[in-house]
Amino acid sequence: MFPAAHSRYGLAGLSLAGLGVLSACAPSGGIVNGDTLGECHRTIQRAVLALQVSGSETTPADRANARDALKQAGHRVLLEWSRYEGLDLHIDDFTHETPQAMAFVRGIDAEAGLSEQARRTELSIAGDQPGRWMEKFNAAMTCADRLAP
Repeated sequence: MFPAAHSRYGLAGLSLAGLGVLSACAPSGGIVNGDTLGECHRTIQRAVLALQVSGSETTPADRANARDALKQAGHRVLLEWSRYEGLDLHIDDFTHETPQAMAFVRGIDAEAGLSEQARRTELSIAGDQPGRWMEKFNAAMTCADRLAP
């Protein structure tokens, strides 16, 4: 199920709510800024939370593949954000969780990440609709592909 689910060119399975999330992630006029990066970061966080309660229809292998893809997408967005902020970080800094990268991530999470209340709300929503995790996954991947190809 998973390998064919994510396509860079097709989002046929997205609902109107998913499309609303995507529009919030789209950079206006092609310019990447802190607001669009923040929204994409939160979109990825929502997808990670939805994946955690994805239900029994999702195989462990599919969950692992999706988790890895979301982690890589998150790293790409964080790398783009670090460039926007003028920092000299590299993708390996996020992959290997260097102290400088982790300090940057903590700052981003504090400033633009989902609050604890928002996390609980997202988990509750995802728990009520465990089969809809793919919509959030597709939104997160599309957003990351747009902002940090």
